[in-house]
Amino acid sequence: MTGATFLGIDVDPQRIKKRLKTGYCDFMVSTLDEALRILKNAVRKKENVSVGLVGNCADIIPQLAERGVVPDILTDQTSAHDPLNGYVPNGMTLAEAIELRGRDPQAYQERSLDAIARHVEAMLQLQKMGAVTFDYGNNIRTFAFQRTALCGAGLIWPASASSSRDCRLASAGWDTVNAPSSASR
Repeated sequence: MTGATFLGIDVDPQRIKKRLKTGYCDFMVSTLDEALRILKNAVRKKENVSVGLVGNCADIIPQLAERGVVPDILTDQTSAHDPLNGYVPNGMTLAEAIELRGRDPQAYQERSLDAIARHVEAMLQLQKMGAVTFDYGNNIRTFAFQRTALCGAGLIWPASASSSRDCRLASAGWDTVNAPSSASR
């Protein structure tokens, strides 16, 4: 991206390697510390750099929030529309996830839904800290809402949602955490 630094997180190292070969990515790293070091140096030098971090968004995005590292723009491009065959649960390698999916699809899906909830909560924490945050309509918010029941607590959905109906309607739009939902206007 012209004039920007970019951190892309992918659980599959082969996907990052493909982007390295095609020139869409400049570096592939395996730790958040290494990625942040490269990005910080690039910002200081006003260089355009893209870093591919091998990791799971449900682990990395909460770490960004905990560290106070707030991106200007944050988006989700995971395959969250399919918690069984698309999304990869955190806390395991890709190979372990594939093995679990084949051996116990129900346990895999449960772990995916837990990871999705953690992932979305961290995205919204970063949004509250100033990141422009959006997804591309992959159903991640709906799965997180169904998994957490945090609606109305100001953590997942707008704090102004006053009923479960408002929470459902609020989940249709990526509202700022403290902004009134369209349902309560």
